[in-house]
This record gives sequence, structure tokens and C-alpha cells, in this order.
Amino acid sequence: MTETAVDGIRLERGANIDWIVLDRSEAANAFNAAMLARFSAALEECASEGAPVLGIRSAAKGFSAGMDLGEYNAKGSTADDVRRLSSYVERWKGILTHTKPVIVAVHGYCIGVAAQLASFADILILADDAKISEPSIPIGGGFIAPTWVNQVGARRSKEFAFLPGNWIDARTAVDWGWANAAVPAEQLVECAEALAARMAMVPPACSR
Repeated sequence: MTETAVDGIRLERGANIDWIVLDRSEAANAFNAAMLARFSAALEECASEGAPVLGIRSAAKGFSAGMDLGEYNAKGSTADDVRRLSSYVERWKGILTHTKPVIVAVHGYCIGVAAQLASFADILILADDAKISEPSIPIGGGFIAPTWVNQVGARRSKEFAFLPGNWIDARTAVDWGWANAAVPAEQLVECAEALAARMAMVPPACSR
């Protein structure tokens, strides 16, 4: 069952996996305040009902362009910026601590905080056309590095984050250990759902 998108987020219900679908295509799936709030609400909604596995993917040409810069307040204080950046990390922690295993499936562009979101997945599958990148303008995206350390190590995470516009392709992301696998783009959802079907065989009480 597919629900209507609300604030750029819609749910697709399935037998083995429920999908949270980023669906703000007119803005390249860039997160604004309403979309962030709806995303967290969807995580909470799926925690106690639905399929045994949760997935996150996109309906646009790419996964997400990161934050909507139309809502970025460059005139705020340093303290305001720290609070804003920290709030993103706290929100993505809802993926890491979710009651169900979470698969994130990424295709196309995955920029800034979208790459940060993906790093909190239990299982991360990339399409072979995925491009994982920093924002192209220097707006402080280096805060992404600490969320990558567990997967790729300190030096690679800093290498990625300290250069505005830096990027890696899907194969490099897998080689670095950031993602589990890279698959043909046309098979991305199919591969994720096949994996979810196997994961659903594990009793819920044992999956976390």
C-alpha cells in the first residue's frame, strides 16, 4: 500500500519491508524543516507497526541534495549553527536506535546531510550510479566526518569532509567500508527487498 506524500515523505507498505520514501522531487529531495519533522514522525510510526524491516529510499533522480539552502541562516551565531548541525545528528540517531533493522538504498546524488543520514543505516546498498558528496560550497559540512569514522576510519572521513565538493563513487564507498554493496541502479530496490525478505526470517525479538 502506498500512502500520499506529506511534506516530502511518503510510506510504502510491504510484507517484509516498509519504505520511507523521500519524495520532494521538485527540490531534489533537499530537506527542509517540514520534511525533517515528517521523516522523524515516519520513523516513529513504523517502529510499532507494519513490516519487520524498514527501508529508506528516494523517488527522485537522486537520493537527496542535502539541506534546503533556502532555509539556511548564514547570519546566525556560531552557537546557533552548532545547535542546528547537532540536531541533524540527533534526528538520524533515530535510524540507528530504531526497533527494526533499517536498510537504506541510495541512487544518484547523495549530498551533505543525506550522506550523514545514510551512514546510520544497518545495511547500506548503493546503486552503481551513486555519487556521495560534500556540499559544493563551504558552509561547514565538515561536521559529517565524525559520523563516518566507524565505517571508514578517521583519516578517510576527514579526507572526504574537509574539501568542499569532494565526492566518492559507489565502488569507492564499498571499498572504504562505508556501504555494504553496489548494484546496478535498475536492481537497487529489488536487491533491497530480497535482502529484507531474508532478514524478515529472523524473529523480531532477535533482530535488534
